[in-house]
Amino acid sequence: MDAFFQNHLASIGWAAYLLIFFLMFFEGDALIFLSVYLTNQGYLELEILVPVIFAAAVVGDSLWFKFGGYLERRSPFVHKWFGKATTPINDRLARKPKTTLFLSKFMYGLNRVTMVRAGAISMRYKTFLKTDMFTIICWISLIGGIAFFTSVSLDLFRHYFKYAQFTILGVIVLLYVFMHFMSKIHHHVIADSLEDSL
Repeated sequence: MDAFFQNHLASIGWAAYLLIFFLMFFEGDALIFLSVYLTNQGYLELEILVPVIFAAAVVGDSLWFKFGGYLERRSPFVHKWFGKATTPINDRLARKPKTTLFLSKFMYGLNRVTMVRAGAISMRYKTFLKTDMFTIICWISLIGGIAFFTSVSLDLFRHYFKYAQFTILGVIVLLYVFMHFMSKIHHHVIADSLEDSL
C-alpha cells in the first residue's frame, strides 16, 4: 500500500488535490478520512488539503442546493412526487432549517436529499450557506480527527502488526455503519413525525 501511494501520488502531483476536489461533490466521509490519513503519512500537504476539502464541500453543497431549486421549477414530477415523498424533511426544514441541515450532514444518505429539498423549498441561500459552512467545519474536524488518530495509532503499532494498513478499511467500515445507524434513527424520527401528522 505504501509503495502504491508513493509511486502514484508522487507522479500526479497537484492533480491529486484537483481529483479530491471533484470527488468531494459525490463522496465525502471516506475521501476525507483517506486524505487526512495520507497527509499524516506524508503523501499530501495539510496546508493545501484542508482548504481544498473545505472549498469542495462548500461548492458541492451549494450545487446540490441550487440543483434542488432548479428541479423544483423545471420538473413537475419532482415538484409533485418527490415533494410528497420528502414531506417530513420539508416540514423539518421549514420548522428548524439550521438544525435539520446540521444533523443531516452526519446521516449518510440523507445529506444530499436534505440539501436538494432546502433548495426546492426556496430556503434563503444566505441562511443555507452560513449553516452549511459551520456544519462543514464540524464535519471535517470529526472525520479528520478520527483519521489523524487512526494514523498515529497505526504508526505506533506498525512494527507489531504487519498488515496494520488494513485497519483503515475496518475504521471506514465502522464509520459507514455508524452513519447508517444514525440514518436509521433519523428515518424512524421522520416516520414517527409522519404518523403523528396523519
